[in-house]
Amino acid sequence: MLLSISLKMELLRALLTGTALTPVLEPLPPTDLLLVHRFVWEKTLEFGIKMQGRHFPQDEIQARLRSLSQAQFSRGCPAKLKNCQLQECYMQQPGCMRAMALQQIEAMGSAVQEFLIIQ
Repeated sequence: MLLSISLKMELLRALLTGTALTPVLEPLPPTDLLLVHRFVWEKTLEFGIKMQGRHFPQDEIQARLRSLSQAQFSRGCPAKLKNCQLQECYMQQPGCMRAMALQQIEAMGSAVQEFLIIQ
């Protein structure tokens, strides 16, 4: 399944303007949410590289996402994973997967805003 062009454009608009992504994401089914997560991750990397050059520290973004996953684990991850694996939780823990995906997507949106402010 692919994301519609209109949804991609709406996501890009939100990333560029700094508006909240959650209202766009809330009505999406879990399969689309996973696709959006991947799309926003790719765009976050693209913006980071374009704004900070080839030496863009991708590991900083990954560290933010890992810290969210570890916080979820400490709150009592139902799957007992030390790091949230959205794909793994998709079938067993859809509610938990949805909450984590929303948090991670918003964190990536915040990172994009930081890249845009730097320039």
